[in-house]
Amino acid sequence: MIYAVHQYQAPLADQRAECRRMLAKLLLQHGIDDPDPTVEHEPSGRPCLPQHPGINISLSHCRSHVAVAISDNGPIGIDVECRRRVNPALVARVCNADEQRAIATAADPEMEFVRLWTRKEAYLKQLGTGIQGFGSLPDTEAKSAADGLETTTLPLGNAYISLCHKPLDVPTSA
Repeated sequence: MIYAVHQYQAPLADQRAECRRMLAKLLLQHGIDDPDPTVEHEPSGRPCLPQHPGINISLSHCRSHVAVAISDNGPIGIDVECRRRVNPALVARVCNADEQRAIATAADPEMEFVRLWTRKEAYLKQLGTGIQGFGSLPDTEAKSAADGLETTTLPLGNAYISLCHKPLDVPTSA
């Protein structure tokens, strides 16, 4: 599993082109020489590479960042989001009571919401449901852990990135 994040401010069409360029670079790092990978979408909306069926991908972009992840260890989800205004109706719909309290009491409620949102969206992308799964998953953290997945979240200035994946099978030494 490898991923890359690039700070990149550009119109949406340019961000999508940058995602494809980053994907080609990550594939090359993974030993696959495909300078112009064809990205298609499964019926659920999950992006895929039909010419490389053993490789799973996830793509995301916001105003200032582009993020791409690839994995040969099962589905992967990545999300990057920039600071956004807190919408109380959205918070009530997608966050459980503990998350709502965390947002309300945070020193920076906007960034706390973005942190939680990226974790939820990365998890749902890993599942292949995308954000339409938000309404049915009020406690994403518990569900992700119960599914045996790992989610890593990192701050990127006025943005957050989260990556959700199946843990790598790491051999233990005897």
